[in-house]
Amino acid sequence: MFNQKSNEFNVDIDKPRLFIYSILWPFMIIAVAAVILHRPQDANWIESLTISAIHVLFALASFGCFFTWTSNFSEKFLPEISKIFQARRKEFDSSLSKLELESIFDGLVDHGFLDIIDHSTFLHQRQIFIKIFQTRKFLDSPEFQLKMDNIQTHYFSEQLKKRGINLTLEGYLTIFSHYRANEKPQPTPGSIRASASKAKKGPKRKNDLDSIFQF
Repeated sequence: MFNQKSNEFNVDIDKPRLFIYSILWPFMIIAVAAVILHRPQDANWIESLTISAIHVLFALASFGCFFTWTSNFSEKFLPEISKIFQARRKEFDSSLSKLELESIFDGLVDHGFLDIIDHSTFLHQRQIFIKIFQTRKFLDSPEFQLKMDNIQTHYFSEQLKKRGINLTLEGYLTIFSHYRANEKPQPTPGSIRASASKAKKGPKRKNDLDSIFQF
């Protein structure tokens, strides 16, 4: 089961079942041992409560183990648990504070790497920017269109990493798209890396990019 392939072992169902058994089975053993070792005393409410608690413990543990073999466990319980864990799962690491994230966003706007139409849009976009890096979850499509070439993009993404945002280029491109004139295709991780490796000098407007991270 652990070191050989088997068509009878469904990882998505049997691993959670084994995990639940590893928790509940010891409780069943404890309950049985308590019944065997228990020495009845004079009948009183404490004695009755103790016996009842032992029976309830055994019954709940038994029901939990039995439940893992029902269709409700695989069809309803596991999908719901999976949704909860997926909602809590972080897709990348980020250790920057809200003020630092605001500073980065403001720097992108101030230096013209990100165009914002009006003040209300600015506040809304900044809020989304902060939420992405605080929740550490990607959106379904890129939210921000940056005016950067491939070399600037590579440099900017590397600066984010140095500031505690562990974001791959693949992840980066789920947050940022890039302005391209004449309907040129969007950059890919491969094209960005290739441009950066061929570059003989630093990115254009390096000082402006560096100033974004002065906080």
